[in-house]
This record gives sequence, structure tokens and C-alpha cells, in this order.
Amino acid sequence: MTQIKFKNKLFMVVIFIFQMNLLLLSNNKQPYKFGKLLSKKSYKHKSHIGLSVISNDLKLVITGSEDRYVSIWERESGRKLASKRMHKDMVSNVSFSPNNEKFASCDGGITFKNSGYINIWKTKSLKLIHRIKADNKQINCIAFSPDAKKIASYGPESGLKLWDVKTAELLGKSKDYHNQVIRGKLFFVSAFDVLFTNDGKSVVSCGGDGSIIIWNATDLSVRKILKNPHQVNCLDISLDGKYIAGGDSKGNIHIVRVKDWKLIKTYSSLDYGILSLKFYDSDKLLISAGHSKIVKIQESLSGKLVGTLAIDVPSVTSIANSKDNLKLVVVSSGSKKKGHYGDIYYWRVQLENKVKP
Repeated sequence: MTQIKFKNKLFMVVIFIFQMNLLLLSNNKQPYKFGKLLSKKSYKHKSHIGLSVISNDLKLVITGSEDRYVSIWERESGRKLASKRMHKDMVSNVSFSPNNEKFASCDGGITFKNSGYINIWKTKSLKLIHRIKADNKQINCIAFSPDAKKIASYGPESGLKLWDVKTAELLGKSKDYHNQVIRGKLFFVSAFDVLFTNDGKSVVSCGGDGSIIIWNATDLSVRKILKNPHQVNCLDISLDGKYIAGGDSKGNIHIVRVKDWKLIKTYSSLDYGILSLKFYDSDKLLISAGHSKIVKIQESLSGKLVGTLAIDVPSVTSIANSKDNLKLVVVSSGSKKKGHYGDIYYWRVQLENKVKP
């Protein structure tokens, strides 16, 4: 009788250990996996492709390059829809309006001659609407406001400026700049990304001085400056507008809470600099990519790794996801082909083990 009881207890212990092992295995699974590569299309410029932007509906990709061309590509076919050379210097940044009807491009960074312009275009026709002289040498980054009525621009000499999209009128200019003190001298430096908060009341920029600056969108006064030892390359804002993420040159991600502009978390993501960030799946996750030949999905607030994708390209310049989170577009600024190619990848994302809210 005692022997039977012992066997029953032993059996229960074995069952318990087995169940715990299953639980541990399930917890260690990566909740997000990259599934089938639906398409991969290559595109080509005559010179180095420095940047790209993807439309909100994932149908279009706009690229800019050192050859001063702005080109529009159809994501599905990889076909070039239009291309124009309307800049006098390297195209330094491009930005879609929220409704995709317009986009803006800016220049500067190589010749510094007759540069520092912003061009505003109609997306479908690639018709030039406005050409704005915004800086004496270069404009590093631009962004549309949520209502698409304003554009924010940043140049190391001109600082932050706001422009009226309809009239091209200058609405305001900042008195402060991203800056660095080197050997006792003050230098103004570039900002690498800029965005509006979802309510349009603040503008956020990041730059070569390692700072993230929050500006009042009305008078362009500084609300707060968050310092970082490494230059911050890119920004993204969550869909609900509660958080902003910044990716730096050492592969770290910085999470800023919007309601009090507090830096609440910094965690490691990539081995090298981050060039593109994207909040994903109702803001629970962040996708990051850059020079590391890998795309990572991490929990946005904790940094816990939940998915990876190896991608053998020199650098990733933009990321976008479909509204249902089942598709992901990744655009690279280089490929294995000889010449100045880039690749447009289109993945299906498996969500069987979805992260709980």
C-alpha cells in the first residue's frame, strides 16, 4: 500500500515537472516570427542611396540620393513611377504628409552650394508645388504636422523652422540650436530627425550633440532637453502619442514619456547604429534596424527581445507595417548587386503567439 502511494506521488511530481518545462518553453518562444518573404524588389540610382520613406498604405516608396534625384517606386512591382532632379545638392531627407497626398524633400551636405532648399511635391504627379530656401547650406530633416498644414525643418545654421505648406510662408524660427562645445568653442550641429507630437503642440528633434530637444510648436521655445552621450539618429512616436523612441549611434533605444517628457528607459538593441525605428502592434513593440544586418522586434517599454530577422544588406533606411500588423516593409540602401541598388522587402509576419496587452 505504501509503495503504491509512493508511486502515485512520484507520478504527480513527474507530471508537475513536465508541465513546468512546457511552460518555460512556451515563455521562451519568440512571440513574433517573420514568415514568408512575399516579395523582394531592387531599385537603382546613379549614386549612393542615402534615404527612403514608405507611404502609410505601403504602396509607395520614395528615395533620395547623392545624385540629387528624388524617385517614386511602386512597392509591389518595384517599378519606378517617376524621378526628378530638382535639388542642387544631395537629397538629405524626405517625408510623406499623413494622407500621402504630398511629400517634401530637402537637400545639403556635399557641395553646400545653392543648397538648403525644401521642395514640396504632389505625390501622384510629382509636380513641384513649392521650392523654399530654408538654410544657407543644408537642411537635415523635415516633417509634416498631423494636419498636414505645416512643415518643420532643421538646419545647423538656421535651427528649427516652421513653414506653411499652402503658402510656403515662414511661420516661426527657433532661437536655440543643437550644439556641441569642442575645445572650448561652441559649434552648431545637425539634427538627424524631427517629428510632431500627435496633438501638434510640440516638435521633437534629435541630433549630433546626443540630445533630444522638445520644442513648443507655437513659438518654438525649448520645453526640455534630454542629454545622451551618443548622437541620436532617428525618432518615432507611438500611435497613442504617449511615448517617443530614439535610436542612437551605439545601437541603444531611449524611451521618452510624452506627458512629462521624462526619459523612462534606455536599453540595447543593435550592435551598431540604429537608422530606423517603428512602433508596432498597438505600441507594445518596437522594430529597429540600421547597419547591423538584422531587424529586431522588442517590447517597447522593457526592451525584451521577441523577434529577429537576418537581412544581408549594408543598411536599412526605413521600416513600415500594415494596419493589421501582418505585413512588414523593409527598405535597404544597398544590396549585393553591383552598382547603387537598394532592395524593398515585403514580409508576412506570423502572430500565432501574440504578446498580450
